[in-house]
Formats: sequence, C-alpha cells, structure tokens
Amino acid sequence: MAEPDLHGKFVDHTKTSFAKVVYGLAAKVENNAVEVKPLGGSGASTSLPFDFLVAATGFKMPSILPSPGESFDERTAHIGAVYQAATSGKNVVVAGGGLIGVELAGNFCEAITKAKGKGKVTLVTSGQVLLPGYPERVQAKAKSVLEQLGATMVFGAKVSSHTSTTLANSTDAPFDVTLSNGATVNGMGCYVPSFVGRAETEWLEGAPGVSLDPNAGNRVVVDEHLCAASDPNPQVFALGGCASIKEPWLGGAKMEAQAKTIAANLALAVAGKKLKVHQEGEPGLTMAPVVQVGRHTWIGLVPEVMGAPGKMLLCCGPPCNLLCPCYGFAACCGPCGGCGNAAWACGAPCGYPEGKATANCFSPFLESGTFPKFALGWSGTGKPKVGGAPATHDMTRE
Repeated sequence: MAEPDLHGKFVDHTKTSFAKVVYGLAAKVENNAVEVKPLGGSGASTSLPFDFLVAATGFKMPSILPSPGESFDERTAHIGAVYQAATSGKNVVVAGGGLIGVELAGNFCEAITKAKGKGKVTLVTSGQVLLPGYPERVQAKAKSVLEQLGATMVFGAKVSSHTSTTLANSTDAPFDVTLSNGATVNGMGCYVPSFVGRAETEWLEGAPGVSLDPNAGNRVVVDEHLCAASDPNPQVFALGGCASIKEPWLGGAKMEAQAKTIAANLALAVAGKKLKVHQEGEPGLTMAPVVQVGRHTWIGLVPEVMGAPGKMLLCCGPPCNLLCPCYGFAACCGPCGGCGNAAWACGAPCGYPEGKATANCFSPFLESGTFPKFALGWSGTGKPKVGGAPATHDMTRE
C-alpha cells in the first residue's frame, strides 16, 4: 500500500496450468457440494460437487486481505487509493502492533518522506509493547526506528471510531480517529487496521462433520491428520489461517508442511489407506524470523526464534562473513553486492544481522518477487515464489 507500483509483482491473477480455476465466493457446503456465488453478486450460483474438500480461506485482516469478490483491478485501484490518501499531506493511523502493523507504519513513513508530504504516522496498539512475543531487544529496536522515522505510538488503546479502512483523498476534508482511552487523533487522511481477525469460515457453518471453534476465531477444528470431517471417509481438510492448528505462528515453513500433509493424505484417502499424522514444519522456528520496519529502513533477522541454526547468524558479520558460503552472492554479503554496505549486510562482528544495510540487502529480493528461503523459514525445494501462482494469497507485502 505504501508502494502500489509493486503490487503486480506479488499477486498473479492468471490461471494456473495444473487445475481448473473458478472465480467466485464460497457460500456454503451442502450435499457434498460447495455453492459458489459469482463475483459482484449478480448471476446464478454454481454448485461444485466434491469427493474431498480443502479449506484454505485464511483469516480476516481489514484492508490487508482483499474484500470478498474484489477483482484484481479493483484491488490494485484500492491500493493506489490508500497510497494517495496516505501521502496527501494528512495524517495516518495504523492499528496493530504486530509484524504487519510495525512494517506498514514504517512503510507509510517512508512513502510520506519520499513524496515530501507533511503527514504524520500514529501506530495504535492494544498491547504494552510492539511485536509481542519477540525478544525485548527487537521490540525496543522497532520502537526506536519508528520514532526516528517520525512515527508516534499509542499503547494500551484501540481505535473505537472506525472498524475498517477509511480514506480521505486530497480533495476530502480530514477526519478524526477516536481511541478507547478517550484520546482523539486529528487530521486523518488514512486509517488502516492491521491486526488478525476471525477466520474466513462462514461458508463452512453447518457443513456436515465440520466444527468451528469460537474460542479460536471460528477456525476449523482439525485432527492430527488436518482432517475436519469423517463420514465414513475423510472428506474435509483445512490448513493455514482458517484451521485451528496448534503451531506457534503462520508462515512459509508451517504452511508448506501443512500443504504437504494434506496432499499426502488426499492420495492416501483415495487409496483407502491410513492417513499420515501431520508433523510441524521447521519446529525450531517459534516466530517469524524476519522483522521489518518499513521496506528500506530496517530489517532484522531474529536468531533467537530460529532454534540452533539461528546461532550461526551471530557469526555472519565481518570478518567472519569471508568464510560464509553466500559471500559474494549478488546483492548480498560480498564485495560486489548491490547494497552499498555489503560487508555489513549480515550485521556487525558477532552482532545481530540487522539494520539498514540488511534492509538494502533484502530489498532486491522483495522487489524482484523472490525471497531467500532461510528468511521465510522455507524447507522445500526450488525457489519460493512470491509472485506466480502462490498457494496462499499473501497481501502483507503491499
């Protein structure tokens, strides 16, 4: 949203070559079929019968994930409108102190500076710290970097006056945002909520054999096979943000392992064989291993959440990086890297791999549509594409 020209690099709306693609809104499951309503709401619904169903509809995140039925062109226009409102000279409020809220607040600060705007960014979080669950040093660093960018943070409060993205374009009068603590933030051009909401599972309500857990954001209750229904054979599986899976965070490594478990179990179910028990992907990863404040200002790899392999990152700074197998890799650590501070891209000697040089190192990967696997905790083979035909629709990079 802070760099709308990059949108098309992260989302591919073309059809895949290995599956039939039906664009529509899943409305309900009945008689072993999914009722799909057309985008836009007009026209007849389509019934898609199934032998097996995989639910991968994610969770609600206001403004980050597309609205139901929103086309690619509409989504692109929406992102552009957010950018225009954020850089119009009015102020911006971002709600949410997690990974996305912190990154987005930094993105807006960068965009306003680049556009030579006069607006200020306020980040509002109901917690008492940014990035809950991360080491205190990371929380403190994120706060410090945002302050250096000119952002203001409000802790222990929620936005009470707005529930969805609200924009005031250059010709519109600014609006006010009221907080739960009674404070008011004036002169707004843009309000963006950036926190995780309930699962997108309304379409599964009442589906035979499917239970939704109201205490887990209405996520699908699954067993050790990621199977949600058995009558008499497993028919419904669920993964990702719409499934109640007891894993510490939702990211590339975890999602890939879940998808592989379900793919294997679909084949086993068709053959009438015993299903495979799901094994968490990269169990040593307890949180997302990369934290960003903006896209170009500060990126940090967090060894503490990577398990034993993370300790190796503390040996990446100079002169130890001369022994690193990735030394000399394009746009990374080597003397020919494109970051301008190549020798420090992996951090100071015996220090943490973080900072502006690290951000400069990673930005080419972000902007080219690919990302180093180790940074996402990916364990599979081949390059993990951010564009192409992704298994998940990741809008967090907008």
